[in-house]
Amino acid sequence: MDCPFCCEIEGRSLKSNELADVVLDCYPVTPGHSLVIPKRHVADYFDLTKDELTAINLLLADQKKQLQKQDDTITGFNVGINIGEDAGSC
Repeated sequence: MDCPFCCEIEGRSLKSNELADVVLDCYPVTPGHSLVIPKRHVADYFDLTKDELTAINLLLADQKKQLQKQDDTITGFNVGINIGEDAGSC
């Protein structure tokens, strides 16, 4: 399976754990727009293991704290998952 995000992760990971990486989005909607990407290639979110979901959620929470530390004017967050071509996924 080709991964459209592998090129984004290469050398750009802000933080990672054993199962996932965080990178800044190449086409950010807002400052700090980040992607949390599993290291294992899967078709979609529903193919992730419980361990992978936990790893992703830990990085997501950590990135939220980091962004709030950098900018205390942030008042909200959006967390989205695109699954399938019709939802905007590759």
